[in-house]
Amino acid sequence: MKTSTNLIAFITALSLHLIVGGLLLMSVDFSLPKDEPKEAVSIIEATIINQQMLDDLAKNAQKNKQAKQQKIDDERQQKEREQAEVARQEALLQKQKEDKIRADKEAIQRKEQEVLRQQQEVKRLEAEKVAAAQALQEKQKAEAEAKVLQEKKKADDAARALKEKQKAEEDAKALKLKQDAEKKEAAKKEAERVKAERR
Repeated sequence: MKTSTNLIAFITALSLHLIVGGLLLMSVDFSLPKDEPKEAVSIIEATIINQQMLDDLAKNAQKNKQAKQQKIDDERQQKEREQAEVARQEALLQKQKEDKIRADKEAIQRKEQEVLRQQQEVKRLEAEKVAAAQALQEKQKAEAEAKVLQEKKKADDAARALKEKQKAEEDAKALKLKQDAEKKEAAKKEAERVKAERR
């Protein structure tokens, strides 16, 4: 973009120089200087001047004056056109500079926004990592507590089963003792009954 801008400026400057050079060359008189008449010879030529000749001279003078004025006007218009072209080129260059500055600012803003977005993304990922670590710790803690509760429940169940087994054994022993006692009592009664019959 910078190369094309420089190329346009170069072509414009070259064109303006060629135009100005052409105008200067057109205004230069390349004819040889006229020899001045020698003062030694004085020839008087008399002519009759009438009103028509005066009118023609006045018309020619008017035409010459109009031609000179037209040439001045043309040169002035050409100069105004050249100044307008220079002003247009300067305005174009100024606009291109402003556009470049604006584009640079927008690029800088985009880079800053990208950096900010990346920082926010890093913070979000770090927050997710922290949250995941906390969730993992809570899960491990919950699993450990569940394991402790399960082991405690197993221990309680084992203790309860042991107590029930001991109670069952004690009940069985008590029942056996009771049965033994009943058998002894029955045997005693039987022995007394037999003894009584014998009497």
